Amino acid sequence: MVNILRRFSQPLMVVFTVLIIVSFTAWGPSYNRSGSSAPAAVINGRPVTGETFRQEARLLAIHARLGGPYSKLIDPAAAAEAQREFQQNLREGRYVRPDQKVTSEGVENSLLFESEAAALGITASQQEIQERLAQAFSGQDGKFDAHELDKVVKQLLNPEGLSESQIAGFMASDVRAMKIANLLAATIPPTPAEIKGEFIRQRLITEASYVVLKAGDFRAAQKVTEDEIMKHYEVRKELLKSPEKRKVRIAAFVLPPAPQAKPEDEAKKTKEQKKTEDEEKNLKQQKLAYEAYDFSIALQKGAVKFEQGAKEAGATLAETAEFFSAEDMPKELEGSPLAVAAAFDLTKEKPYSTHIVLSKGTYVLALKEVQQPETLPLDKVRKQLEDELLDSKADAAMMEKANDLRTKLADARKNAKSFSEAAETLKLKAEPFPAFSQMQRVPPGTPHAGIVMSAAAKLAPGEISAVIPGVGTVLIVHVDQRPSVDEKDMTAATEQIAQQITEQRQMMAFYAWLADRREAAGLRPRKDL
Repeated sequence: MVNILRRFSQPLMVVFTVLIIVSFTAWGPSYNRSGSSAPAAVINGRPVTGETFRQEARLLAIHARLGGPYSKLIDPAAAAEAQREFQQNLREGRYVRPDQKVTSEGVENSLLFESEAAALGITASQQEIQERLAQAFSGQDGKFDAHELDKVVKQLLNPEGLSESQIAGFMASDVRAMKIANLLAATIPPTPAEIKGEFIRQRLITEASYVVLKAGDFRAAQKVTEDEIMKHYEVRKELLKSPEKRKVRIAAFVLPPAPQAKPEDEAKKTKEQKKTEDEEKNLKQQKLAYEAYDFSIALQKGAVKFEQGAKEAGATLAETAEFFSAEDMPKELEGSPLAVAAAFDLTKEKPYSTHIVLSKGTYVLALKEVQQPETLPLDKVRKQLEDELLDSKADAAMMEKANDLRTKLADARKNAKSFSEAAETLKLKAEPFPAFSQMQRVPPGTPHAGIVMSAAAKLAPGEISAVIPGVGTVLIVHVDQRPSVDEKDMTAATEQIAQQITEQRQMMAFYAWLADRREAAGLRPRKDL
C-alpha cells in the first residue's frame, strides 16, 4: 500500500494547476459563456471571471462524483437534492445513487473556501492525504483497495483527461474541509437521550396496507365525440409540433485506432507493460483535451474559423449525417446525452460549443443547420388526442369513485377489526405493503413504494390517508401498526449512532460558518442560470 500511496506525493500546486487548465463542461451550471467581460461573481470585492468560475465548477463536479465530504459541505443544496433523489430511488426499490450535480452557490462556496482555509492556516499534510486516500478507497475489510482506486481513475478521471496522481488534490480538499468542520463542531458528546431517540427513529418499523384503483378499469366506459377531438386539437395545436432537429459540425480530438495486437502478443505483456501503455494513452488523451480546450477558446474569441482552426489543431472534421432531435443520440456524438445537450445550446449568435469530454475523445461542436418545429395536422395526432380525452375522462371517473370509497372506508373501519376487513365489506382488496424502516428497505420493484411510504410517514397507526393520485392510479393508504422497538441491541450501536450525531453537528456548524463567510464576502443567495 505504501508504494501505491507514494505515487500521490507530487506537490499539490502542480495538481491544481493541471486541473485548472481544462474548463468544466460536463455537469454544472452555465455562466458567462458568451465571452462577456462581466464577472461571474464578486467575492470579497474581487471579480471572478466566467472562465475561472467554470474551472471551479468542473473541479467541484468531480468532487461530487467522488462522493467525499468536500462536495457535501461546500455544496449542500446539490448534496440535498442528490439525497432526495437517492431516497426516492430507495422508496421505489431501486438502489441507485444518482450523480450529484453542482450549483452556482456551491461554486462560489468552493472559491470562497480556498481563501478562508488559507487565512485560517488550514493545510493537508502528505500523511493526512494518504490516510484520506486509504479511507476513500477501502474494501469491505476496511483496508486500502487499489482495485477500487483504479476503477475510479479509469471511469472518472481518465475520461476527463486527468491521471491517477491528480486525485491527491481532491483528497487534500476533503481533509481541509473536515478539519474546519471538526474545529467548528460542538465538543459536547451526544446525550444518552439523543442516542436512544436516534436508535428508535432508525429502527421504527411501519406496517401498512393500501387500496388501489386503476384508471384502465374505467376507460372502457368512456366515449369521445368528433366535436370533442376538434375542440381539443384547437386548444393543443400550438403544442402539437414536430421536434426541433439539428445538424452540427464536429471537431473530434481523438486518438487514432490502435493497431490490432495478436492475442499471443497481448498475453505476453506484463502488468507493468500494460500499466505503462495505459499511462501513455491517458497522457495522449489529456494532451488532446488541452488542444480541444485551446481551440474552443479561440473560437469563442473569434480568433479562428472552425474548419481551418480544427485542421491546424489536429482535429478530425466530421458532421452528423442526419438531423437529430434532443431525444436522439447520434453515433457521431458517441450517443452522449451531454453532447446532444451541448448541441441544442448552440445558437446563431453563439454557434460554437466549449470542449466536451467523452469516453473516446474530446469534441468541439459548431451549429450547421436547424430544422424548425412544424404544427402537426389533425390526421397525424387524432389517435393521440382521442387517447388523451379518454384518459382524462377515465381519471375523473376513477377519482370520483375513489373519493366516495374513501368516505365509506373510514366509516367501515370504525366497526371492523382491520383495514383489510373494512375493505372487504366494500368488495375491495387491501394490498399488504412490506414492513419498512430507515434501516429495513422494501424489496426492489415493490409496487407504489414511493406513494405508500411517503403517505405512511404522515399517518399514525389506524389512520387512513386522503386519496393519493399516481400515474394512472389512485391509492388510499392505511398504517396498520408500528411495533415498539426492541432496545436490546442499543448498547452495541451506541458508538456508531454517536458518531452519526457528531457528524450531523459538524455539518450544521460548517453550514452556519459558511453562511457567515458568504455574507462577509458580499455573496447573496443565487439561482442557477
